[in-house]
Amino acid sequence: MTIRKVLIANRGEIAVRIEKACARAGLQSVAVYAEPDRGGLHSRFADEAYPLGSTSLDKDLLGSSASARQAYLDATMLLRIARKNRVDAIHPGYGFFAEDPDFARQVIDARLAWIGPSPAALETVTAFNRSLAPEGARVDPARHIEIQLLGDSHGEVIVVGTRDGSVRHLGHALIAESPAPFLRAQVRRDLETAALAAVSALGVVVAGPLTAEFDLGEDGSFALTRLTPRLTVGHPCTEEAYNLDLVRAQLRIAAGEGLWLQGPLPAVTQAATVRVDAADHDLDLLEHRAAFIALPDTRLVRVDAGITQGQAVSDEFDTPLVKLTAAAETRFEALEALREAMLGVVID
Repeated sequence: MTIRKVLIANRGEIAVRIEKACARAGLQSVAVYAEPDRGGLHSRFADEAYPLGSTSLDKDLLGSSASARQAYLDATMLLRIARKNRVDAIHPGYGFFAEDPDFARQVIDARLAWIGPSPAALETVTAFNRSLAPEGARVDPARHIEIQLLGDSHGEVIVVGTRDGSVRHLGHALIAESPAPFLRAQVRRDLETAALAAVSALGVVVAGPLTAEFDLGEDGSFALTRLTPRLTVGHPCTEEAYNLDLVRAQLRIAAGEGLWLQGPLPAVTQAATVRVDAADHDLDLLEHRAAFIALPDTRLVRVDAGITQGQAVSDEFDTPLVKLTAAAETRFEALEALREAMLGVVID
């Protein structure tokens, strides 16, 4: 399928990330925004941007009391915007509709390309995840190790590489490192083999980035905890470590292209990503009313942001503000660069 114009059914930093990939691929990007995001970075960076909910397109589709988050979950409105503006494909990003088979089916039924796994694959992965061992039966204590996979629509799947997301809060990785450090070669190979076996056991084609998440014990024992059939928040460090644009890969795969790589890919650098939230994780405060004062020097690190300097943060959404990624020859140098970059982030 020929893709020329992509609607991003998301907001914030992941929407900007996808818009950048579209620009590099020579594709037009279409943003959507709820009222609190009017004038936000993702709506300004895209080639086109259209309001959601009760702003102007159709005040009757969403009641005036609908939250901004609900606006991004209005499938009818999203598809209407796509049809009206001659969109070829829809990218869900992560969160919202990223793992929703019903929305994926609606997109396909509207004769648009769905940039993600098929509805059948999404349903199958959900059932597979429910069959995995309950949390109490997993390895403990454990590191959280992820195997990044990439599949095409023809059934081919490769291992991209490894990622460590052991520093977590409320189920989310705050720091990710790629390749996963201090991982013995045999353990890495065992994890890669287990990841590929899990995907094979699904019995369906899973196109695009897919992450196999493991608990890894000190003795090398491990347990698969989840398959994630979408981009993950920690993907930037893997992109830097293995010199692979995962979003650009998604676009190529959605257009029907077969895999052009053989895995596992060799790491070209050591990379680390930190997620900066509008929350105090020590105190479990989840207030979202911080305002960004400053961002670090982008010559030092990669900055994936959905807000600009001085912009107020809406309390309608989750807490992530920005992700910083440093890459260097050694882990120490990457973490040191990340530490220096964090000094340039001021949140008030």
